[in-house]
Amino acid sequence: MARLRWIKICLLLCILVLYAATAAFAAVASTENTSGPFRACWSPDSWKVAFILTEKRETDVLHVAQSNGAREKVLLEGERFQDVAWAPDGERVAVGSVPRGAEAVVHIVEVYEDGRDSISLGRPARDVALGWSADS
Repeated sequence: MARLRWIKICLLLCILVLYAATAAFAAVASTENTSGPFRACWSPDSWKVAFILTEKRETDVLHVAQSNGAREKVLLEGERFQDVAWAPDGERVAVGSVPRGAEAVVHIVEVYEDGRDSISLGRPARDVALGWSADS
């Protein structure tokens, strides 16, 4: 009986999280000429979500928002963002970019500050898949 109650509580929490995520995306993606969100990625503490929106079919924009849709923030604008990954500490987000005819780049953006680093992969690519190691 206790196990069944635990399963019901877990399912309810999953539904609430999905509802909150939907509200966050709807609040940001409600403007015209915007498509997405794409490549949504939850923060390690599950309180924030980072995602990509494409505006006016030209510019990709990396956003981060709280799970309830509040405090949405633009972290970075660029061309052809491919993948999003959170740092294990939840203070940085990496996004891969593959501009047309240029070298693939990984941008590492500070969530709470204005810092940003870019790492060129040294060659053109068609796709970038990212991941953080747990000790970084």
